[in-house]
Amino acid sequence: MKIDKQELPHIVVSACLEVHKQLGPHLVRDAYKECLAHELTMREIFFDREVSVEIQYKGRRVKSAFIFDFIIEHQLVVEVEAFVEGDLGVKEHFKDRLSSYLRLSGYETGFLVNFAAADIRNGIKRLIVACDAPALHWR
Repeated sequence: MKIDKQELPHIVVSACLEVHKQLGPHLVRDAYKECLAHELTMREIFFDREVSVEIQYKGRRVKSAFIFDFIIEHQLVVEVEAFVEGDLGVKEHFKDRLSSYLRLSGYETGFLVNFAAADIRNGIKRLIVACDAPALHWR
């Protein structure tokens, strides 16, 4: 199924909302990842899971520098978390980590999804790393 690039983020957010609606906020991270994979499959969305990313450092190959939870339709990265709301330092840590992953991998857009959020709408954050400028945009 061909997915419009503009529509893809909405489909992914909708899938996350459905998983949270069914499970609630108190499970471990791996349970959410498994259920999100099932939800995406049911929606006929192509994705890769647990993608090991290799980087180059001064001409040296670094295998498995990090692992993406999901790469969706070869366009969008999704990182699944389950951390307690209210701890701003933890939230910033995950945001900074995702921005590094995006910058080093060449992907422009990623979602940080915190399934532990009481209201999942507040637990989904989109991060855009501009390709032509070093600026990071956190939404």
